[in-house]
Amino acid sequence: MAPARMPIIICHLDLDCFYAQVEARRLALSTCPLSGPPLAVQQWSGLIAVNYPARRAGVTRFMNATVAAQTCPSLRLVHVQTISTHKSESDSGERRIEEDDTIPAQNNNHGAQGAPLNSSTSRDSLKVSLERYRDASRLVVNAISEALDEHKDAILIQKASIDEVYIDLTSVVAKLTTTWTPNEESRTANSLSLPRAASFEEAVAAAWREAAPTACVGWDGDGTPPKVAQPYVIGSFIMHRVRSHIWNTLSYTCSAGVAKNKLVSKLASARNKPNKQTCILPDSHQDMVADIELSSINGFGGKAGKAVLAALAPATTPRQIRQTFTDANGSLEDGLRRVLHSRERAAWVANVVSGENDDPVTPNLRVKSINACKSGTFSNAREAREWLNLLSNEVASRLAEETERRGRAAGRAKTLTLHFRGKLNTDHRDNWVAGNLASLTPERSRSAPLALGPGGSYPPNGDSIATQAWRLFTSDAGEPIVQFPVTRLQLAVSLPDETTEEKGAQDISALFGKHQQKSGDVSSSAFPAAAAAAAAAATTSLEQQPAAVSSAARSAPWSCLACTLENAASSSRCEACGALKGSSLPPTSTLALEKKRRAPTLLDGFAKKRSG
Repeated sequence: MAPARMPIIICHLDLDCFYAQVEARRLALSTCPLSGPPLAVQQWSGLIAVNYPARRAGVTRFMNATVAAQTCPSLRLVHVQTISTHKSESDSGERRIEEDDTIPAQNNNHGAQGAPLNSSTSRDSLKVSLERYRDASRLVVNAISEALDEHKDAILIQKASIDEVYIDLTSVVAKLTTTWTPNEESRTANSLSLPRAASFEEAVAAAWREAAPTACVGWDGDGTPPKVAQPYVIGSFIMHRVRSHIWNTLSYTCSAGVAKNKLVSKLASARNKPNKQTCILPDSHQDMVADIELSSINGFGGKAGKAVLAALAPATTPRQIRQTFTDANGSLEDGLRRVLHSRERAAWVANVVSGENDDPVTPNLRVKSINACKSGTFSNAREAREWLNLLSNEVASRLAEETERRGRAAGRAKTLTLHFRGKLNTDHRDNWVAGNLASLTPERSRSAPLALGPGGSYPPNGDSIATQAWRLFTSDAGEPIVQFPVTRLQLAVSLPDETTEEKGAQDISALFGKHQQKSGDVSSSAFPAAAAAAAAAATTSLEQQPAAVSSAARSAPWSCLACTLENAASSSRCEACGALKGSSLPPTSTLALEKKRRAPTLLDGFAKKRSG
């Protein structure tokens, strides 16, 4: 048989209306997103999560809570957990105000104390807490790891947000392919091994039947999967097992997408919601992205991304861009280069509009920083200090939990950073709505080594962090260093990375792993009888962790070159636009990768002039 190529297999797992599922489970309602009472999660006056029964009744995300209650009289509104700066005599710490579940939907936008949670007064005195959802998200990630435990050394997991995860299954698929034997006896009910069969083709077909209902774009799903579909079918089979494990252990449903890259796998997971999955074959990638807005794709945010969109206007979708900029010789990249004046950016855009993307799955399950923030209007030092005290308590609580989870031998947090913002510019809101991040009101920040608690204890308690935070907020004379009003306060604690020995090993594996993954394919002999060495090489490429940043590079806050936002020293990406530290381009840009490889020289300027 002729040699074949095994593509990289990327899965995107997205929990269905996650916040609504968490609240439904907490309130002992039906957790199935297709059944149970209509339910929506409210934050102040808007809805941030809506389950499917409520959607069928006409309720939508971001709808005003009052309008939603009128649209669906049986709607159950649950406000997110909030924390107050005010204390009563019986309070031992900050008071948590939660929703009153006995209040009818029409009035259910009131807190337990009877104050309207969407009023400006309540918003100034309350802070949203996502602790409940972070805890649930952590349980989901643990369940994913449990489901993949027998292949834990061959997978990459990247948490994209609180309710979505990317998983690189390339090595697992390679391993299942190269180690498969006819009528294997060792398969158990929970094993990820392929079903028993007389031939590999029959085993893959049985895996496809077990993974139902899974849709496939590029194959009709009938009969025996063609050779090009086999690795994606195996990936779908694995994701079906993962999703089943999450449901059996946590009663959460999720949707999944399986494709050759992160961009298309994310689109695939949204194609058949809820509680289903879709795999996309490579020949269908271009069709998958044809009609989506470029502005919704990761990488087109920030200053550089918006400059690209402006140059491509009025074309806004991949289909329009291919029709508009493909030149007479049939080259899209050359046509884009003439308007973008950059070969690298043209290549990047051409890849994106063709459904190609080389952004790797980067493991990030280890928490690198803890952040707590509050946006509002703080008119004087007393109000600012109250909120710094509350934020300090939140950081201290989460730091204690993370220390317990890691074990005290894992090292101590290093830096405390205070971010703050003064009075908003008059055009701040307009710029925010328009996405002009570079024109937002700038923030300032100050950092210091994290102080220990009483008697040199670690982790420090809330009072210790609050004392240090106030010192960062004030001058040596004890006066605030910013004029009031203050409109945003944020505390961030950077956590220790891996040991020096681990860093050195990972730097080397990351170097070779990144090259392997960027190439887009894992070489093997005839599929499925691939050489074991290919699977081993793929496994090696997927064991690397992201290269650690040196302590010197983390010693001070940094300003994003794309949108100018000042970020915490521990952040590797901009909190606003997602650009990599030190890069002026979107994170998936090939130019950003090129800038990381070498610094520009004077010759680059001459070359640019000559090409122009």
